[in-house]
Amino acid sequence: EICDEVPLILGLFSPVFKKEFFGLARETKDVIPVRQTTLESFDKMCDYIYGKTIEWEELSVEELFDVVNLAERYQLPRLMDEVKSQMEIVPLTMESVMEVADTGAEFIQFPSVSDILLNTCANFLKNNLPTEGQLLRFTSN
Repeated sequence: EICDEVPLILGLFSPVFKKEFFGLARETKDVIPVRQTTLESFDKMCDYIYGKTIEWEELSVEELFDVVNLAERYQLPRLMDEVKSQMEIVPLTMESVMEVADTGAEFIQFPSVSDILLNTCANFLKNNLPTEGQLLRFTSN
């Protein structure tokens, strides 16, 4: 059950929520479905709005992109900036870097974020494979 203050707080942070809860075509249902996301990602967005601490490092890259989707959909630029910052510090290993880069390439509909993640991967490879020979051996495996 959601208390009466929730729509007000969400509306203060997001013009989309403001229209949804208080606009001329406002939603009149008691329960408003939220589609194309996960409950966990929606909770992270709400936690951010309420100023709660978010353990970003516990989220997978896919989960971070779920939050990106919500930040874009609900027009939350500060949340988007936070996720961009997290993409710059995604933990990478030689075993994971290509999978993470592939995930970044899958989300090119969010170029401002996927570009950051792909640059993070490229810089990781550049720092860990400083010679062309090392890079060629890595890419051939």
